Amino acid sequence: MCHFHQKKVIQRYITMHPRLEAGKDLQKIMYNLTSTTQTIFTKKLNEWYEKHRDFLAEKTVKPETLKESFTHQKLVSAYKKLNNTSSITFYV
Repeated sequence: MCHFHQKKVIQRYITMHPRLEAGKDLQKIMYNLTSTTQTIFTKKLNEWYEKHRDFLAEKTVKPETLKESFTHQKLVSAYKKLNNTSSITFYV
């Protein structure tokens, strides 16, 4: 996946103007995607995850169904997408 499309996919999850600190930090990492290497990108992404681990793990129970889901599902999805596709983003 090219960098442009990778950025656009993540932008759908976190929007152009994220309000949450975790979203803003992830946006900064994505902003530098084109000027970094896979090693540095992976390191920054892992640091971001460690910093926001507890925040991303928050769960909400829907009262009508009593089912649990991530409170910040879009941020969790953005992280998982980046983590799973980082190897194909930096193909040679």
